[in-house]
Amino acid sequence: MRSMSILICGAAIVAVGLLSQLGADDQKQLAWDQVNGSTKIIGALGKPLGMFMRIDGKAREGDMSITNPLEVDAIDGKKLEKSVLVSMRGEDLRPGVVYHFRGYESGAMNSAPKDPESHGVGPQQPYRFCVWFEIVRTIDK
Repeated sequence: MRSMSILICGAAIVAVGLLSQLGADDQKQLAWDQVNGSTKIIGALGKPLGMFMRIDGKAREGDMSITNPLEVDAIDGKKLEKSVLVSMRGEDLRPGVVYHFRGYESGAMNSAPKDPESHGVGPQQPYRFCVWFEIVRTIDK
């Protein structure tokens, strides 16, 4: 098994208490040490990061935006209204194969900010928060 370095970054990530309202003139900023235990970041699968769950889905081909993708169609045995595409860590997936995993979503800041003193630096992805699913166990169905 190998960890994947490219992470899915979704606009649906909600950081309760960390993000201020869009378009607000006076945006609130919160330092990392001001976040308390009651603040939860919700992942792409709609659950707080670090919450164990079982997911079922079909592996898809990777592209530039996501590596090792799984199209999740059920969480903890409940079918989703609309499938969710997530990046997987912990096992290389074979496209077209249906998988059943136990694990949790995690996240981190990804990319590196562009250095204004660097000349000739090519295009770069913006610095942002990304999520992925950590596979703890593969479940045979």
